Amino acid sequence: MKSKILFICSLISFFLGLGVLIAIWNGKASVNVAWPMSGSGIQLSGGATGWRAIAGLGGLLLGPILFLWGLVSLATRSRRSARAEGLPEPHAASDVKGQAASQ
Repeated sequence: MKSKILFICSLISFFLGLGVLIAIWNGKASVNVAWPMSGSGIQLSGGATGWRAIAGLGGLLLGPILFLWGLVSLATRSRRSARAEGLPEPHAASDVKGQAASQ
């Protein structure tokens, strides 16, 4: 499979899963910004239920898997094309048979 298609599918899957989880999230969020930065904090609490929560989690997990598959496909593409071009043509065997038959 082409790595470009895998990267696009990875992005779509990840953001679709994230969007589904954000859409059904029940809870609250708070943000504290303070100086110095060590006093800052973000607190999220809540949850998601039902089949949409499972679908969102599946999308979040499928995204990085497709991304890694695309990276492996991109890295091995040059090896596959070099191996396919390096095969010799089988013309020598047919010439030998023709010479043997004429003698």
